[in-house]
Amino acid sequence: MSSIYLFVDGRHLQKHYAASVRQWFGNDGEINFHRIKEDYAVSTMFYYDCLHDRQRTGESEADFKARVEAQEKYFDNIPRIIRLGSSSGKSGSDKRLRQKKVDVLLAVDMMKHAVRQNMYRAILIAGDLDFEPLVETLVDLGIYVELRGDPQHTARYLIRAASEYQPLTFRDYYNWSAPSLKTKYPIPGLQSGAYNPGYPLTRRGSLAGHPCELYESDQGVLLTVPQFENDSFTLVETDLDRLKRFCILQYGPLDGI
Repeated sequence: MSSIYLFVDGRHLQKHYAASVRQWFGNDGEINFHRIKEDYAVSTMFYYDCLHDRQRTGESEADFKARVEAQEKYFDNIPRIIRLGSSSGKSGSDKRLRQKKVDVLLAVDMMKHAVRQNMYRAILIAGDLDFEPLVETLVDLGIYVELRGDPQHTARYLIRAASEYQPLTFRDYYNWSAPSLKTKYPIPGLQSGAYNPGYPLTRRGSLAGHPCELYESDQGVLLTVPQFENDSFTLVETDLDRLKRFCILQYGPLDGI
């Protein structure tokens, strides 16, 4: 019986996850891969990455060993079928190292399971243009390919090749974070519709080009967006600076607030 499989380009996910949540947590965060599987309701997840096991210039033996062990521990915590490529290039810095075989391993697995009819739907977390021929071929074979990628780092032609595309947002990255981080750094509460318990209106502005209103009282702050992409909502927070930071991370420019 065919199923839905999830394929993850680990470098794409980890790099852009860290860049996003760093602005909220103050660190690179920690991905909860069990939550990713739950969100996409898949039984099988394939994860592709590279173990950077080449000693850097000036790196002590102890630091090198600790760094590799940390990578291995990270991989061990992923509930997945994992495929590791190798690193090539000159040692000395991560910028000079390139991942070998990772894209090929991912492509081979996706094609193999498509041809064997093990899956009728594939979810791909990636953004590299190199995956475009693969996605086009899978779609031609009748596989419904859902592409998920960071909106600032997903190739336009890869998006066009997929059956469906959904950008990964800050909220996605936050939801996929370790429970301990979410407990320590909660995000504003979300109320559906325009909601105001009687707080005085203090400012009007715009959120990602949509009109919004800010209400403030001793109990906290509310930001109401009456019309945002055919929806309306209100964000509830105790701290204005946190509210503003969340809005910018999740939605875009916040003006006048």
